[in-house]
Amino acid sequence: MFRRPSHLGRARRAVAVLAWLCLAQPLIAQTVTAQTSPAQTSGGPAAAEPGTVEENVFFNARVDGRIFRLEGMVVKPRGAQGRLPLAIILHGKDFAFSDMEKTRPQGSARQARDLAERGWLVATFTRRGFGRSDGPFPGLANCGTLKLADQFEADATETLAVIDILRQRPDVDTGRILAVGISAGGAAAMALAARNPPGLKAVVNLSGGLNLSNCVEKGQDRLVEVFKDLAARSKVPQLWIYADNDELFPLPLVNRMHEAALADGADIRRLSIEKLEPSGHNVFASNLGRRTWLAELDRSLRSWSLPTFNPADVTAWTKVLPGVSRNILERYQADPGHKALIYSPAEKTFWWRFAVSSEADAIANARKDCEAKAKDCKVMLIGNRLQP
Repeated sequence: MFRRPSHLGRARRAVAVLAWLCLAQPLIAQTVTAQTSPAQTSGGPAAAEPGTVEENVFFNARVDGRIFRLEGMVVKPRGAQGRLPLAIILHGKDFAFSDMEKTRPQGSARQARDLAERGWLVATFTRRGFGRSDGPFPGLANCGTLKLADQFEADATETLAVIDILRQRPDVDTGRILAVGISAGGAAAMALAARNPPGLKAVVNLSGGLNLSNCVEKGQDRLVEVFKDLAARSKVPQLWIYADNDELFPLPLVNRMHEAALADGADIRRLSIEKLEPSGHNVFASNLGRRTWLAELDRSLRSWSLPTFNPADVTAWTKVLPGVSRNILERYQADPGHKALIYSPAEKTFWWRFAVSSEADAIANARKDCEAKAKDCKVMLIGNRLQP
């Protein structure tokens, strides 16, 4: 995606955005001109990305009177002290059983690190029957039974069992819990919210639901009914994010689900992404989708009085970068993954890269962009850390 900047003078040049995805190594670039105005672990913590610490874990979760070994991962800010609020990520479901067998907690590692950098201890796990977790599946909804509610409730039961284990950790504050669910995990998060467990403060539903491909119309009607019931029983705020071109949950269906969920006064904020390529359902994982939902999540977390980036940091940045729009810097602050921002005082222009493989790559690529236009390129921000 490229938007050509308008040429109204250097001081009033508009924002230009250059973003692209590479299969081997996704790269996102941004050019901006300044305006004048005790979980059971398999080994100890290991260093993950800069700024976070990661543990690969197995949760011995008690579900329906039995112990199930569920593979998981825990990510938290490096050097964090005391108890941290808990964010739990609930994965989706693939169509093929062979793909479900490949599901691993590490598939959500980038998003877990994004949340950890916002001050959360983040846990994710693979549910029964997925990946290396014990089986079997608790039962999958099908066209014969249309028992979508039963499947979502079973997923919520597993999530509560994992939360009970996390409550024992000395670094977890389970008085502040955020559930983030993707696709079928979004429906599981709503089922969790319908139970209103102690400490659950909010739920994020990303492209949530369950698609029954052999009976689409009947499945969609049932999904609307189930979402209405789950929302009616929930007492916590929810954030829904869907792309209008979602191939599994098209806009008319999402509108029906949303209207039904609001009918009984549920507290739901909804963000609609007009179009996301190449897959509208890939809001959680794609770099551009991730950029959008994280920025909206920051706004929601602040409205819910839950932790995220501190606006005071942006205030500090504006003091050492005179004339730079606060909105521009807030956009940078919310951007996901490894990132770096380079500034040219002479050009009064920024270049930044985000969602790349390392901070070193972010610096190198942003510097390369800057040096194509300017000779006084300075590294100003690495991640969200202001440089001397």
